[in-house]
Amino acid sequence: MLLLAHLLAGIVIGIVLASLFRYALLIPACALGSIIPDLIDKPLGIIVLAESIGYGRIYCHTLLLFSLIMLSAVLPSV
Repeated sequence: MLLLAHLLAGIVIGIVLASLFRYALLIPACALGSIIPDLIDKPLGIIVLAESIGYGRIYCHTLLLFSLIMLSAVLPSV
């Protein structure tokens, strides 16, 4: 998916969540969270590891990273 498509999806999800929870800071958080995997994986896979992998979905497009991020978001509120 293109970077702008990720960004648009993140903004739309942020608007929906902000209207549900009445918290406007969810919009930029969702927008940033939707493009972070591409900002990390694309340069790493295409530029740095071009000879071996040459692909833009490496570490940040995994459920493991998603789980770690969700865990770090939930633990401070407990």
